[in-house]
Order: sequence, then C-alpha cells, then structure tokens
Amino acid sequence: MKPTSPLFSLVSTLGRAVVLLSAGLAVTQVAPALRAQIANPAPLVTYTPELTQIQGVLPVTRSFNVSIVAPANLVAGVSLPISFVVTPNGIPAGVTSATAIGYLSFSTPGTGTPLTSLTFNAPNQVVSFTVTLAVPIGAIPGSYGYKILATGWSIDPSLGLTNVGTFIQATVTAAAAYTPPVVVIATPVDGSVITVTPTAFPLSVPFQFQSTSTGANASAISEVTANADGVQLTLSSNGLNTVTATSAATLTITGPGSHTVTATAKNLGGSASDVNSFTVVTTVPPPTVVINSPTPNSVYTYRVGSAATVVPFAFTANSNFGGILTLTAKVDNTNVPFTATGLGTLQAAGTINLPYTTAGTHTVSVTTTDNYGTAVASSNFTVNVVAPTPAITISQPTAGASFTAAAGSTTVNVPYTFVATSNNGFFVDSVTASLDGNTIVIGSIAGLGTATATSTGTLVGVTAGSHTLVVKGVSAGIEVSTSTTFTVIAVLPPPTVVINTPAAGSVFTRVSGSCAPLSIPLTFTGTSTPSGGVITQLKASLNGTNLSVASTTLGQRVATGSATMSVTNAGTYTISVTAIDAYGTANTTRTFSVVVVQPRTVYGSIFFDVDGDGNYDCEDFDLSCITVKLLDATGAVIATDTTECEGDYSFCNIGPGTYTVRAEGYAGLKVTTAVSTITVSNADVCVPPIGFNLDFTAIRTMTAAGQNVAFWKYNLDNGTGCNGNGGQIGLNTLWFYTCRIGNFASCSYDQISMKQASNLMGSTSTNSCSQLSKELIASEYNYQRCAYINGNRNLTFLFLWWGENVLENPNKYGASYTLWAKSWFAAYNNSNGGTVAGPSP
Repeated sequence: MKPTSPLFSLVSTLGRAVVLLSAGLAVTQVAPALRAQIANPAPLVTYTPELTQIQGVLPVTRSFNVSIVAPANLVAGVSLPISFVVTPNGIPAGVTSATAIGYLSFSTPGTGTPLTSLTFNAPNQVVSFTVTLAVPIGAIPGSYGYKILATGWSIDPSLGLTNVGTFIQATVTAAAAYTPPVVVIATPVDGSVITVTPTAFPLSVPFQFQSTSTGANASAISEVTANADGVQLTLSSNGLNTVTATSAATLTITGPGSHTVTATAKNLGGSASDVNSFTVVTTVPPPTVVINSPTPNSVYTYRVGSAATVVPFAFTANSNFGGILTLTAKVDNTNVPFTATGLGTLQAAGTINLPYTTAGTHTVSVTTTDNYGTAVASSNFTVNVVAPTPAITISQPTAGASFTAAAGSTTVNVPYTFVATSNNGFFVDSVTASLDGNTIVIGSIAGLGTATATSTGTLVGVTAGSHTLVVKGVSAGIEVSTSTTFTVIAVLPPPTVVINTPAAGSVFTRVSGSCAPLSIPLTFTGTSTPSGGVITQLKASLNGTNLSVASTTLGQRVATGSATMSVTNAGTYTISVTAIDAYGTANTTRTFSVVVVQPRTVYGSIFFDVDGDGNYDCEDFDLSCITVKLLDATGAVIATDTTECEGDYSFCNIGPGTYTVRAEGYAGLKVTTAVSTITVSNADVCVPPIGFNLDFTAIRTMTAAGQNVAFWKYNLDNGTGCNGNGGQIGLNTLWFYTCRIGNFASCSYDQISMKQASNLMGSTSTNSCSQLSKELIASEYNYQRCAYINGNRNLTFLFLWWGENVLENPNKYGASYTLWAKSWFAAYNNSNGGTVAGPSP
C-alpha cells in the first residue's frame, strides 16, 4: 500500500541513532556521550520491539505490534498528537523509497482499522499500533530496512537526546528450498484409550506436540495452531521463531466418546499437521432389560369369529448410571411403535397390545441403550386357533342325474336336498345355493344356528342342457362349498357355428428366412338355437391338428372362441371349428393360403438441415448417432437402428406391407422433413433423407458454462502480450484452441491467429456480420474449452456450424436473422453455468 497521507514522510537525518545490518542482525547504536544522559530520568521515547527481523519467500506478509512510551516530562493533561515518520534504511537496487515505504501499513491492534496518527496525553503513557509489512509477489527480492519513529512531541534540546525509533529488517527471496516443518503430537497418544469412572467428568487431558524445521535450509517455526474435534485450542508455546517449538494445552472432556486432536505448524516451507485420535470410556456396566410379558413359550388361544386375542407385550429397562437413552421393541424382527416411559432416567418401560386372529409362533425382542452399552432381551409365544370344519352334502339331485322334459315342454322341475354341519362347538350360520352361477332362493332351512342345517326345495323351470348346482355353508366365518351336475334333456335343433376370421380365401405372406413362424388369428362363433340354450363347448383344428381355443362366453347362448394358428410353410390350409350345446353339435370349415416371399431392405440417411428448409443442400451434412425406428401399420416398432458416421441406417429382412420410418434426434434437435410412410413389395426401399435442425425452443431450457467475449479477449491479449501468460488460461492452451478453431467446422476462421481472434472480439462495428463474428469466435473458444450446451458435444458442434453458415451467407439470411443469430451466441457465451437464454425462436 503506498502512503497517501502527508503524515508519512521521509526523514534524511535521524540524529545519532543508526541501524547496522550484519549477518542478518540489526542493533541500535547510541553515541557514548548520550549513554550517561539516558541513564538519568529524561524525556526519552522508548520503542518495543526495538528491532524486528523478517524472512520469507515472496509474497511476504507479516504483522507485529509496536509500543511507544511517552516522555517522562510530558505535561499531564496536554494532548500531543503523534505522527509516523518512516525512513528506508537499505533497500534492494532498483527499488525506490516510495515503493519500499508503500509495503508498510499501520492499523489499530486487534481491529485492523487503518491508523495514521496516535496521541500522547500523559507522561509515561504507553500507546500501541500494528505494523504490517506486505511485500507482493513480483517485488524485487533482497534486504529491506526501515526505521519508524513518532514525531510531534517536544524534547529539551539541551539534553541532546534522540528519538531512536523501532527498526525492521526484512530479507525476502523469490524462491528458496524451504521444507515444511515436522509436527508430532506427543500426548494424547494416537489410538489410546482413557478409562475413567463416570464421576471423573469433566476430565482434563494434557495435549502436547512439538514442531521441528529440518533440512539444510531449515526456517523458523512462525505459527502453531491446534484444535480438538474441530474446536480451536488456546496454546502455550515455547520456541516460536526458532526451528523447534513445543506447544501444550489442556483438553476438557465432558463425557465418554471418541475424540480427534489436530496440531498444525507453519514455516517458510509451508504448513504441516499431525492428527491423533483417542477414546474416553467409563467402567460403568451396560444396562439391563427384562421382558415381563409374554413369558417364554407361553400359549394364547383365538376362537374364530370372536374378537382378536390380545397378547400383552411389556418390558422394563434399567440403567446403572446416567439413564436409559433408547428403548426399541420388535415383533418377528420388525420394529413396532409404542410410547416409552422413563427415558432419561434409570428405569424405562413400555407396553404394547398385540392382537392376533391367526395361528403361529412369534418372537419378541427389546433393545435398550445408555451411555455405557446395549442390552437385548427376547421371548416367544404361540397363538393357537380353534376353528370349525364345516361340511356340506347334496343328497339330490345326485351327480350325473338326467331329467327329461315332458312332451311339448322345454323345462323341468328338479327337487333338491342338502345338509350343512359344523363342529368344535360352532354352529351353521348361513346356507346359500346357486344354479349355473345364478343365486337361487332356498325354500326352507331347518336347524340354522345349530350344528346341523337341512335345506329342501325344488328348482323350477330348469331348461335343457347340463347344469351345476353349488351349495355354500358358513360357520364362524369359514365358508365351504360343494356341487353336483345334472342334465335336462329336450328334443331341440342343434347349434350353428361360423368362422369370423380369417376371411374365406385369405392369403398370408411369410418372409423367407424368418426365424419366427407366421401367427394367424382365428375367431369363430357358436349359437344355440333354442332361446334358452347355451353353448357348452367350442373346438377348432388346423389340417386335422387340434388348436387351443380360448373363450370367455361359454355358458351363453352365443359363444365366441379364439385361437392362434402357427404356420411356417407355404401352402393351402384347412380350418375346422365345432360348437356344442345340449341339443347337438355344429361343424364348419374354411381354407386359406400362405405364400413365402424374399425379405427386403429399407434404408436411408439422416442429415443436419442447417437452414431448416427440409432439403439436403450443399451446406448440409450427414448426422451420426441418431436413433431410427421402423413401425408397422399398427404403430408397433418392429426394428431399430442407429445412424453411422455417414448418417446411414438400414432395416433388413422386412416383409411386404406399409411402414412408417421415424427418426428420434437427441434433445436440442427437431425434424424438418415430413414423416416417411413407405410400402414394401418386391424391391428394396430407399427412404427420402430425414433432416434435423436446431430446436431453439428446447435449447433455451438448457445450460452451458460459456465465458463472454471480454473473458476471451482478455486472455488472448495477455497471451499475445509481452509477458505471454497473464490471464486465466495459459498461452499453450490458447494456442492449442486457436489451432483447432482454424481447422474447425466450415471455413469462417480458417488458419486464424490469436491476434486476429482478439481483433474480431474487439470490433466496434455495427455491421450485423461483424457483430455475429464477434460473438461466434468467442463461442468457438468456449467449445474448445468443452463448455458444451446441455453437456452435449455434438449439439454444440451443430450450433456452431449453423452460426458459421449464417456468417458465410449474409445475403441468404439477411441482417435481421444475422443479428438474431448473434444474440443466440451471446446467450451461449454469457451462460456461465446457467441457462442459454437466447431470443425467442
């Protein structure tokens, strides 16, 4: 800092006090004639310290305090201002006095507040100030000597006394082979364990370490610091400013646990640290825990239909010292919630009610902790379930019974009888029945609510066909069922059956060489002729081989069946289908053909449509790494490929049909050409080129780490200046970037130099192309520095290619579009880790 106050001035003659520098020492000499006078009380101003020596490698910053004692003959109550006078006393060649003085500054001790003067207002008064010597990097190394004295107070000239002052002798070097110190913590020993009783806290643990500078050029220990568990310690140290310093402190430990101490020392070679860890443990026994309920191997009973059986889970934990910290409970190794009482005291407890309605064996456990350990207790219990085993029997109609309708009738009445029973002291709670899935009303139930319930009645108006009677009984919530099947016979016409698909005479195509067989769907419908009839069975075969038929409508008058026919070879195939109801069977057949054709190839290319006009122009080029999908007529993806470096893709073994080709570019691109729908027949198909242009709407949401024009111009100017390397980016790196830009993308910046790039960035022209070029060249430096948009190198390359194309074709795009493009590159350059906030598309 250069002095600006008039209070700082050079003094050429300072009386009889001089500074002698020899072998790194400075002493104050006073003429012999003065010594006798100084021995007597006199108005002498004294300074502490008289001499301060400083050594270091540039840059050097050192601060120290100076105290001044007022003259003994100063009149009490009279304020006397004191200003500082600084005199360089030996400085390196080439350093001016003003520059040397500028390395000194004065401040209030402890606050750092700049200070330009002091005031004496009493005899023998002590005033202090802080002197800071800050020699910057790049300064001329050597020996710097200073004399600092205070003026502004009166002295009796007859005494011949001199204001001796305080002296600074600083030796600074541009580089030195100093090594950091070695720091060793003596106590506490690393990994040690200190065992005490709980009443020993707070515990005082001595902390001692030694810092030693070694090597041929050992430098003095200038600073020592230490912390315990991250908290700074107050140290007492001996030997500071020598090559060996010992330091000590006392650690106050308030409880058991692990601790870490760190000691750090600093000299001209840098700083070094040592870290030790130690553990404090106590001799208190761990806690205990007891499960009061359930007792081990206890048994509980749940009776089905009643309220859940509750198993009380109760436990107590005891701490020997300090109190219970945690209390957790588990049932079958799963934590269960509860409210603990007594946490933080010597006894804690908990209770949980566990409801059960199912049988099984269970394990409970409790874990507790205090400051001195952990305790675990476990127990087990069993829940037994008493349940009924109800049963149902149907005495009529008997299984397989047949009933024939009377002449002229299509229905009959069928009598029924069934009995439901229960046991183990349980009763039959309910009985229900259904015929062919439809609930029926039971005529009467005798004994419901007892261990045996009997139901009798008649099924009225049962139509012809096969029927199933299902009876269910419930006892204590447990349901059982049984069924019987019988048949009603009526003389009626058989059903009909028709094939829905495939259509008659259908021809299917299979691609030669395909691994998978051709799958052809078959659907057909059977209809029962009587209004009350139902289709009970559907069958199908292909060339005499049975097919697996699926149907969700069996049991209805109209039932539809489906199957899949798997065909490999060319030829004519015959389908046979059958529908069956209670009145007969219906059959029908149909034929279809299969032809085998040679596979075809669908191919095409993807290109970067620089101007977005949908045409593959001379400035456009192929795009690699673009995913292309082939979709069939239903929209299903049947093939996927990725474009090669020439932008080509292809799909092989494609059969005849209509397809859609869909390309999916990465984020930041959008398609500029129409969707390609193609028809494959007897030849390979070349798909029209698919173009992609920049999607500026998407790019506005993306981020980049671009740096602005000023950043790059500053670095280029420093790289081409006299010093050759004064910016944030080194000269070699800038040269490498510039060489790559000279061979990058189009020809806008072919063989450009760093000087030319800097000139472009410094242009003040209002011409639209000049403004675009100013931002574009900075963008290309950002690209070389890997500041990719959305982290995508390819997208950023396409972005710059577009910019060069606009720059090279001003007549095609016009000034307005060129300035719009310039704004986009300015947004990229100014992103600085944020969004590329370009103008609206």
